[in-house]
Amino acid sequence: MVYKNLVFKGGGAKIFYSVGALEEIAERGILNDVERTAGVSAGAVLALLVAMDMDINEIKEFFLNFSLTEELDRFDDIAETERFFNHYGRYTGENLLSQLKALLEAKYGNPDITFQEMHDLGCKDVYIFVTDVISQQLVQFSWLDTPNYSVASVVRASSSYPFYFVPVDGPNGELFVDGGLLDNYPLWIFDKPEFLPRPDLKYNPETLGIYLGKCGESSTMWSHNDIKFMLKLFDGMNPGVISEKVNDLDYSQLFYKPDAQLDFLGYMIQVINAGKEAPPKYHHPNFEGEISISTDFVNSTGRQQSTFDLDVDWNVRMELMGHGRNEAKKFFEAECSTGKVEYCYQLDYTMFDQDNAVSYQTDGLITVAA
Repeated sequence: MVYKNLVFKGGGAKIFYSVGALEEIAERGILNDVERTAGVSAGAVLALLVAMDMDINEIKEFFLNFSLTEELDRFDDIAETERFFNHYGRYTGENLLSQLKALLEAKYGNPDITFQEMHDLGCKDVYIFVTDVISQQLVQFSWLDTPNYSVASVVRASSSYPFYFVPVDGPNGELFVDGGLLDNYPLWIFDKPEFLPRPDLKYNPETLGIYLGKCGESSTMWSHNDIKFMLKLFDGMNPGVISEKVNDLDYSQLFYKPDAQLDFLGYMIQVINAGKEAPPKYHHPNFEGEISISTDFVNSTGRQQSTFDLDVDWNVRMELMGHGRNEAKKFFEAECSTGKVEYCYQLDYTMFDQDNAVSYQTDGLITVAA
């Protein structure tokens, strides 16, 4: 038995935990057999880098120096505030997009390489999930579903947390934001019949998932705590523009469904409704391939890492990666001690304990035409 599928949960700045776990996975030679990756939000970035067959040291270097935020123009608070209300995001998202394109151009000579082109080059197939705010549906991107889409643009869309980053316009009137709004951990994707090693299986034993948090927690990313995050977005904005924009909102949308042509309030309503109504996604009760990383870790600053605390210095990033790797080691070592792994120290075969499993459903998934 080998792992052919690798799934990353989203988690904002907590993604450094996953990078650490990935280092342990790489050291055990597991990545050599991986054929497909999947991810959402920050997990989509990591899924792309693995699909590119980047060396684990290159991946670590990228995330250690990766700029999670954009420099705000404190001398033009009017323009910033206008962008927030007119385009629904404090940050443009261009910083993330440019960093991804630079990687792709360096590797393939094409910053806008498509899913199909990566597949044709023999890369690992990557599956990325995005939320369409208009339809309130989860959209799947891959070489099979959307072969002609730019991979970098899709990963940027999947990472566009509402109100933090400007959403991405789709070709058919869609408005794409963070896939984690509807499903922050798309483990079920590789339980589809076409990926199963045997037709009689109900789940895929060749899938390895990296989960941030405690087993059994909801896989959606929307919570009441996120409201506090949204309020902080107004820091440094122009009060006059805020007042003007708030007065111009169409408040009838509070009682009726917003029009397809959303204003800021309509966009907010669609995002909140999507987050509240997102069905919990589960995976099969017999699934054993999940590394759950505790996020209660307290770093050297005396704090637990927040999803939205994006100003993370180099030393803290290293600490978070170290914790993620230690958590992964615990799971592998537990399997060694139980004797479930025949060639544990040769790392030929690894399975996880059944206590780390929950169940799954896949309601609400759509695809878009290429």
